[in-house]
Amino acid sequence: MDLRRSLLTLLALVAAKTDKPSSSPAASAFVDELAKGEAGIIIEVGANTGAYSDKLMRRCQKAGVKVASLTLVDPQASMRRVLQKLAEEWKGEFVPAAAAVDEGNVTFYTSRNSHVSSTVSSAAKRYGLKSATVVPTVDRTPLATWNTSSHLRLSLGS
Repeated sequence: MDLRRSLLTLLALVAAKTDKPSSSPAASAFVDELAKGEAGIIIEVGANTGAYSDKLMRRCQKAGVKVASLTLVDPQASMRRVLQKLAEEWKGEFVPAAAAVDEGNVTFYTSRNSHVSSTVSSAAKRYGLKSATVVPTVDRTPLATWNTSSHLRLSLGS
């Protein structure tokens, strides 16, 4: 991965917690790179409803730039239908698992507010623990192996 792509990824990680794709410096840098003819990829780990990726895909479409692939990663059973539909709409992929350092299983805590559901129990408990479920994990390393411009958004439980 060259320096430019590394910086795009870094910007995406910094922006992920608070920015919307319509105002994110990382999203703007990503769209600008694609406007130069790059074919980019979007990976949203902890996709929840997929709203961030959907808005970013629409922004790219409006700008007339190509996104080579979209990958949505989220283990919440309640989000599967909407994420599968979104992946199909954008000809992407939905991975119904939690991203981790290797494949296996992890306990996933769902709060009453799904936006703070997490593998960190204290995060979900703060917002009213709804359930604890063992979910499969997928190795996050292949998700971050690119040869193109990329926009990675991680929703980190805290």
